[in-house]
Amino acid sequence: MIPLAKKYRDYLIPEDLFVEEFNPSQPFNGESYFEFDEVRNRDPHTVWTIIDDGGSTDCLYASPGFHVVNKIGYIVTEKPWDADTLDALWCDVPGPREPRRTLALAQLQALVAFAAKHGRNWKTPLRDAWMSGIYPDADADNASLQQVRNQFGPTWLVKFSLTKRSTWSRYDAFVA
Repeated sequence: MIPLAKKYRDYLIPEDLFVEEFNPSQPFNGESYFEFDEVRNRDPHTVWTIIDDGGSTDCLYASPGFHVVNKIGYIVTEKPWDADTLDALWCDVPGPREPRRTLALAQLQALVAFAAKHGRNWKTPLRDAWMSGIYPDADADNASLQQVRNQFGPTWLVKFSLTKRSTWSRYDAFVA
């Protein structure tokens, strides 16, 4: 059993203990999530919703059961959760000694071009390209896109937004 502590963050199951205790049944890479249609007929006590905290931190959480607000997707575990099960930390945030990484201008431009070409759901073909190494566009800056994947990782893409002001503030002098 996972003990409780006094701070809010301590009331979350650490990611490594979550994996050890509940054993997610799909590949644990922080990127592969089920859609609702894929989990709606499963035992609801084995379904967890991956939730974005809405931008107040860089964390994602696995919350037992079906949720809608800030939902990214679903995962399924071998071990069912019960009424006393806590939310789990799904991916850790940079620590105080680990500075936030920022995109190089060429990387941001490559993401913008890819998004413009692939439309509203641009992250899906990019994620697929990152996982397979096969990019759909020969004319794209694939080297910069792969650099982004190598530098930031697939989980970062889930939280990244081209529409957030914070994405652009560093580049104001270049993209005016």
